[in-house]
Amino acid sequence: MVTYKVKHNMVEIFQTNSAPQTAKHFSTLRTTIPVFNEPSIREAEDFCTCIKNCIPDLKFLTDEIGTNTEKNDFFSMYQNSAPSGTHTIHIVIDGAETLVTDNTYGTYFDGVVFQGYKFEAYKIWLANGYGSYYFIMRSYNSFGTLIETETSPTMRLKRYTDREANGTVRIETQKVGSLRHGKKYFDLSLNGGVQSRNYWSQQIRFPGALKWSGTPTESSGIVNNTVNQFRVQTFDTMSIEYDLQLNLLSSAQVEAFLFDDLFANTVLVSDYNVRNFKVYRNLKLRRVTQEFQPRVAMRKTFTIKMTNAEEKYEKYND
Repeated sequence: MVTYKVKHNMVEIFQTNSAPQTAKHFSTLRTTIPVFNEPSIREAEDFCTCIKNCIPDLKFLTDEIGTNTEKNDFFSMYQNSAPSGTHTIHIVIDGAETLVTDNTYGTYFDGVVFQGYKFEAYKIWLANGYGSYYFIMRSYNSFGTLIETETSPTMRLKRYTDREANGTVRIETQKVGSLRHGKKYFDLSLNGGVQSRNYWSQQIRFPGALKWSGTPTESSGIVNNTVNQFRVQTFDTMSIEYDLQLNLLSSAQVEAFLFDDLFANTVLVSDYNVRNFKVYRNLKLRRVTQEFQPRVAMRKTFTIKMTNAEEKYEKYND
């Protein structure tokens, strides 16, 4: 009796006698092939919801105490008034729109030629707790016809912790004057004989960081008009430059900031990244240039070149 073994395509046959024997199959390969299909979109609103949900809400933080300005955010709405016109202000809480007529959620400003509202994270938390919020302001002419609607970015109100704030940068601006392409902040007087505001404040928290990028220097001097041409007087200056990086923002989140807020007279930047080289709180800067990287079609990463608006290092030798 001969015993033999045949091996072919992972099929092993053991034959020990002349009787027919059923082959046994052994395989280390998967018998199924994974197939990836594009998800089908049955309804148009599913597509819109998907796009909206792909853009994370901006963070809006409070420490539940409300006294430390570094740990409590605010966001302002502002509109110029049409002659004899009116305004309405609304807060949208988890999708439900509520008319705002008092200081429950912040501070209401009834201006002579404008109206505005400063929404405060702490007051919103007191009234409604944590959740998703955004704000709407509408302007009407003297006939009651709607002429302008402004909607803020959606914000996720959360409790302030160092971990929650990490990875964000907060920008506060103080605006005076007129934007020829937009709003006018030239007259901030209030109705009822209330003292006029000196500037209009705005604040927003973005994902990003403020990075110290360089210290350009410039040297000038006076030389003696002789053959030796030696320098008899020197004047050296050194400034500090920064990169304000804003990560993967949508147009709805960043456009008002780029085309309005950064034209402000005063720009104060606070960086909340715990591992940054230096702690920056309300650092007064001014914009030099701004670029963006087209990483994702729906969202962009901006790098805005900033320079210190106040601090400059100088050396003067007689």
